[in-house]
Amino acid sequence: MKIIAVSNLFPNRRNPQLGTFNLQEFSALSKLADVKVISPLPMGKFKGVPRRDVVRGMETFYPRYPWMPKIGRSLYALFLTPPLWRTIKGIIKGGFDPDLLLAAWCDPDGVATMMVSKVLGKPCIIKALGTDINLFTQNRLRRRSIRWALGEADAVISVSHDLKRKIVSLGVDEGKIEVHHNGVDTDLFKPMDRSAAIEKLIGRGFSGDTLNGRIILFVGNLYPMKGVRVLIEAFSILSGRAPDLKLILIGDGPDRGRLEELSHRLELGGRVWFIGRRPHEEIPFWMNAADILCLPSLSEGLPNVILEAHACGRPVVASDVGGVREIMMEGEVGYLCRPADPKSLAEAVLKSLRPWNRAKIRAKVEGLSWDENAKRLLRLAQSLRR
Repeated sequence: MKIIAVSNLFPNRRNPQLGTFNLQEFSALSKLADVKVISPLPMGKFKGVPRRDVVRGMETFYPRYPWMPKIGRSLYALFLTPPLWRTIKGIIKGGFDPDLLLAAWCDPDGVATMMVSKVLGKPCIIKALGTDINLFTQNRLRRRSIRWALGEADAVISVSHDLKRKIVSLGVDEGKIEVHHNGVDTDLFKPMDRSAAIEKLIGRGFSGDTLNGRIILFVGNLYPMKGVRVLIEAFSILSGRAPDLKLILIGDGPDRGRLEELSHRLELGGRVWFIGRRPHEEIPFWMNAADILCLPSLSEGLPNVILEAHACGRPVVASDVGGVREIMMEGEVGYLCRPADPKSLAEAVLKSLRPWNRAKIRAKVEGLSWDENAKRLLRLAQSLRR
């Protein structure tokens, strides 16, 4: 089967950590089908990224589309449709006639892909990931576009049951929506001895001073919706009760400067470390070096980072939002807390600083492989073949 997968959340040479979950899913799917990837990029933001590349054996195209920061976001799908159409027509002229189009992200990707699929007469699957429903549909125009695209799609994939309920509330037929929990690379993310993980990080240039003591780890983008401000405030509450505790933040984003300022204002210097973005293959070392992973998000779909921490046998403290409860057996693999509540988060962290059965935590994700995820996706795609 020939599939064209479309998503702006996909690695490129400027940002190789972008959308690694899509990379893993598309890569697993490419073992079962012939897959080409289109990852649209806004003009001017990704200089140096070639228009065509090969990523894990998949021919990948990076067409550019016009964009206007902070204005016109509801029009991005209209801006994206012409370059997406030209790219797909070029792929077809080159001899690759797809049986199906798959868009992983509702807007602008899903909306534009749906427009193209209507013209081509090809079936289309749209996958909703979280923010594209939780946040984007708060805008009236984007809500209308997303509702149209999901309503016209041959099938819709949701990463959680919670997200499915929200999609249904838009007026989308429940019968066409399948819930596919994300997979996890259990070969990359696996338990290892903490001292060995620390040695690996020291070998990559990190100081042992950063890694001694007990560690709370955050991995993700530094955006307001990720709740890192709440995490730093919770850490300030904990600092007097657990003087050996450290907070390590892996990731970057527009909130970094404000978060660093907050850390300084709360006099947490030397105990809160901003590491920046790190290669995906390095993250298992950080997870094994940490005591717990913390995800204080204000909104989520189904966060892969929780599955990755569990695959490493590490407990997680996370906000009770989105589909998090669907993969968090409270007390067995970590604890939930109220979103945007530093005190609730601090209490959950304190409860988590105890011995855990790492093998038992790991066992919870053993069946959630990307290969199994890809098999389900292919079965759905084959059922839509015209």
